[in-house]
Amino acid sequence: MTVLHPEPAKERPGLVASLPISRWRDAHDFLQINTKPAPFQYLSPDGTTFIPTTQDPHESGSGRQFFSPAISPAPTGWYRPQQIGRFFVADEFGQKIWSFSVNPNGSLADPKLFAEEGEAGVAVDAHGNVYVAAGNIFVYDPTGKQIDLIEVPERPTSLVFGGKDRQTLFIAARSSLYAIRTKSKRQ
Repeated sequence: MTVLHPEPAKERPGLVASLPISRWRDAHDFLQINTKPAPFQYLSPDGTTFIPTTQDPHESGSGRQFFSPAISPAPTGWYRPQQIGRFFVADEFGQKIWSFSVNPNGSLADPKLFAEEGEAGVAVDAHGNVYVAAGNIFVYDPTGKQIDLIEVPERPTSLVFGGKDRQTLFIAARSSLYAIRTKSKRQ
């Protein structure tokens, strides 16, 4: 096991960024907080992945707020530089989904409202369809048009695609884990 230490933020072209996919901001500053560049980053030992963070945790005893996807229960998503498209973040308080472009330093830019539903989890399939956990699972095509609704027996909290062909949607809920095979083509 390796202890990671934050280092000053810098551009890391070609590296995978681990970014929050949902935030609760009742101060009505969701866009401001999400587009503010983080001053520090954690770098994986193999140099392939980094996690932007707002503050050196060694300074957190001063009473300042500290948030890092690395040590927070907030769900994170992976942004790979070769992925085409935008990164989606749920505004839990505003109950909306926003899309962002991702800069090489892991900061988000160019926010665009994507959907009027949003809560805890967001996942994107191989065809660019966006799955949103908000009581059930709302499915949107890449343009933001709702194309499906997946009813879940209990409130979903997190979503991720997996399986050999990445077409199985895993749904973490309050007390259970569900899996559903998604459609194999673009909607």
